Formats: sequence, structure tokens, C-alpha cells
Amino acid sequence: MMIDKILKNSFLDIWDEFFYVLIFNLFWLGSVVLILPFPFVTFGLFATFNDIGQGKSIKFGTLFKNIAQLQSQAAIWGATNLLVFMVALLGLYIFGMASPWWIIIGLIFHWTILQLIVLALYSHLKEPDLKTALHDAMVVAGSYPLGIFALIILIVIMGATSLIVPGAIFIGSFTLIIAFTNRLVEAVVAQSKKVL
Repeated sequence: MMIDKILKNSFLDIWDEFFYVLIFNLFWLGSVVLILPFPFVTFGLFATFNDIGQGKSIKFGTLFKNIAQLQSQAAIWGATNLLVFMVALLGLYIFGMASPWWIIIGLIFHWTILQLIVLALYSHLKEPDLKTALHDAMVVAGSYPLGIFALIILIVIMGATSLIVPGAIFIGSFTLIIAFTNRLVEAVVAQSKKVL
């Protein structure tokens, strides 16, 4: 798998549709603040980047069309992640004074990586559901460690950049992570089709 090609295509995806990407990124940030629309907008954003990666032209309404198409799956995904988040908080509360708190933080980070892959996989599933997407995401994570390592490095770099330059989050540090994850999953799916 060629990580440099995936990263280059991710930048090109953002550059080709920069105006819409910027607006969609601001819309996504608003959904993070409001919490309730977060899973729906996140699903829509991943599906929109999948459209961009396939060379489809997008419009302002593309995000909303994708949100409408995936709303039931987004609700299930959001509820599942809320439950995982609550269990993680409970674990941090219980183990807060003990030494293994860092294990919980590590598990949350791994869960986040897995969720990025799950979101990118939804557009490639014939009958999308969370169980299949989670299974396939674990297969991707286990089968392509170099791609996952590159994703982790990108998340750390974008996170650090957003902390150092707060405006970077508005320009689209998260959208670069989405574009990279979509391109990574697209490469994995293309490679697995060659094998089959």
C-alpha cells in the first residue's frame, strides 16, 4: 500500500472541493458543539468525502442528502458510541486514582481509530450495518498495520497542529483525517477486490 499516494490524493480531494470542504468542516464543528447532530453530520461528511474520492461532483446539498440516506445507521452508531463513552468515563472514574487509567485512555484512542475506519467502510458495504462495519474495520486494522500507523501519525500531527494553531481546526484538520481514512479504506477495498 502506498501511503504517500493516499496522502497526496487526500490533499487533492480537499483542494478540488476546498470551498465546500471548508463550509462542511464548519458545519461539522457546529455539530460537535451541539452534540445531538454530531453522528449524523459525521456520517454525512464521510459519505461526502467518499463521493469526492470517486470523482463525483458535489454541491452544498450533497452533505444533507448523505445525512438523510444514512440517518438510521448514524443514530445506531451515535448511540453505540455514547454507550462506549459512558463506560469509558465510568472506567476512568473507577480507576482514576489507580495506575491503569492510561489503559483506558489507550482503549479510547484505539476505539476512535476503529470508528474512523468504520465510518469510511459504510460507503463500501452492500448492506451497511454496524456489526459488519465493525468486523470489517477490525480486519482492515489487523491486515494493514502500516496504513493504520500512518493514520495514527496523521491524527497526532493534526491534533498537535490544532493545539498550536487553533485556526487549523477551522480550516480542516479533521477533514484531512476523514479524506485520508476514506482513501485508505478505498485502497484496501480495491486491493481486496484484486485478490478475490
